[in-house]
Amino acid sequence: MRDTEDRLIFLLRVIFLADTCGFAIICNQYVNRYVFICNNVFLLLFLSLNLFLVCTQFAKQCIQHAKHSTPQLRLNGIVSNIPEFSEAFH
Repeated sequence: MRDTEDRLIFLLRVIFLADTCGFAIICNQYVNRYVFICNNVFLLLFLSLNLFLVCTQFAKQCIQHAKHSTPQLRLNGIVSNIPEFSEAFH
């Protein structure tokens, strides 16, 4: 009788351990997916912020360059330094 009880307890422990490990594996998969999604969102935010900073810096440089450059002809939104245009429209 004692041998049967020990076997039953052993089997219950194995089943419990297997269930616990299975639950841990499932949780680990969900955590990995969550971390993967969070990493992708962070990467997109990081790239968009860097792109914004680069565009802002480029715009500042364009403004600084325009402040110190010679007068330019603006025709239909196009900036032109071609002498023929400047002679024709002055």
